[in-house]
Formats: sequence, C-alpha cells, structure tokens
Amino acid sequence: MKRTLFQTTILVFVTLLFLSACSIKTVYNNLDWVLEGMVDDYISLSETQEQDVERQVAQLMKWHKATQLTEYANDFKAIKAFTAKGIDDESAEIIFATFMKRWNSMKEKVAPEMADLFLTLSDKQIEELFARLEEENKEVDEKYKETTEQEKIELGGEKLIDSFSDWLGPLNDEQKRVLKSWPQRFKPTHEDRVNFRIKWQAALKQVLVSDEMNEDKRAQLIAMVETPSDYQSEEHRKKLVYNSKQIKELIITFEHTVTSEQKKHLAERLDYFISNFEELAAEAEE
Repeated sequence: MKRTLFQTTILVFVTLLFLSACSIKTVYNNLDWVLEGMVDDYISLSETQEQDVERQVAQLMKWHKATQLTEYANDFKAIKAFTAKGIDDESAEIIFATFMKRWNSMKEKVAPEMADLFLTLSDKQIEELFARLEEENKEVDEKYKETTEQEKIELGGEKLIDSFSDWLGPLNDEQKRVLKSWPQRFKPTHEDRVNFRIKWQAALKQVLVSDEMNEDKRAQLIAMVETPSDYQSEEHRKKLVYNSKQIKELIITFEHTVTSEQKKHLAERLDYFISNFEELAAEAEE
C-alpha cells in the first residue's frame, strides 16, 4: 500500500482539511465516518469492535478539535507572516518542522488506540487484514509500473502546478516551466517504499501472531505506529532527506517569481483556513 493504514488515518486530516475545495467545516464534521470507513476497508469488524472504533474516533475528534485546531490557526498565521516577507531557508525549515510536529502529535495520539484495536483481532481478521494489504501492495506496484519514467515526471509536474495554483491562483508560463522541470530532481523511492511496506507489515504480523503477553504486544504496536521509519533502510532515509531539500529549494526558488496578485490570493487563502480553524476550535469550547 502507499502508506501504512495508520499513516493514512493521520494524513486524511491534512488531505481533507488543507487541500479540499469544499467547506472545511463540512469536511471536518464528517471525518468520523470517513475514518471509521477506512478501518472497515481493511478489516470486517464485529459489532463490539465497531462500537469501540466509533468511541475511539469520537475521542480522537474531540481531542483534535479541542487541542490541535488552534495550533493549526497559529501555524497558518506564522506562514502568512513568512510569505509576506518572503520565504528563505530559515523560514522554510521552520514551516517544515512545524508540520512534522503536528504529524508526530497525531501519531502519538492515534498509536495507543490502534494498538488496542489490533489486540482484539481474531486469527481470521488478521488473515483478512494481511490478504488485503498484500492485494493493495500489488495494486500500487502495478499502477506504478504502468507509466514510464517520463510520464511520472510529467505527472509530477502537473501535480505541482495544481498544488501551487490552488494556493496562488493562475500561474504564468515561466512558473509552470519551473514546476514541470522540478520532478526530475527527485530521487525515485518506489522500490524503497515497497521494501519498507513489506518489512513493516512482516513485523506487524509477527507481533500479532506471537505468543507474547498483550502488554508486550501493545508496547511494540505503539512503537510501530509512532516510529514506522525504523523499518526504512538507510538509503531510503537519505533519499527522503534529499527530496525534502529539493522541495524546500523549490519553494525558495519559486518565491522569487510570485506576483503581488498571487501574494494577495495566498493571503486570502491562508485567512480562509485560519478563520475556519478558529471557528471550529471555538465550537469545542461551547
């Protein structure tokens, strides 16, 4: 699969909240059934397990609304200040570090709940889970191999154009040229990610089928969710660091091309998220 089940659970917040064209409030207030549905995609739950998942998701959403949304609003205010002055290497590092901090907070919150769910799985459910994971691994690999390297570069450029135009508005030809040229700078990580998934899933299965006490299993499962990078190869980690630097360089390079109209569009877009995050956070206090 593209990511572990737990990474996907966490990243759904970023994907749906930060990039959706729909109302943030509408999306956010429906995240509970989205997250519950994602679990159902991998495991056929019993009635008791479904009730446990519903309870865990409700608690997660309550925690997130009460503690994280104000932080998101403050983060976006900081980004707005940085972009108003112009992004440099230092501010880019701060922005990346901030998003990693939010990511780690989510992992720490989700990990115990996911571990507890895992410990309730029957042998049949474990078998079902890994059959689904294997199927998904094959689907992802086949989809990747369907396109040529040049097609991957072109697709990557189009995705960058879509992302940047979402925040900045219409892009000029020179900006599009820069974005289309950038994907070829990234080091390919597909094989690394495949090996990482296989290694992580094998370790997960080993823990689940072992005869260890549940307390020991729970600790191992929590660690696997919080630090999945432990299962990445050293070469994989180096590529990710390298690619991260390329993204930062792109942001800094692109910043010099941004027009006053695009800066205005970006400020308005950031204000939209800030106000929605603050309004949602205020609901938690009512």
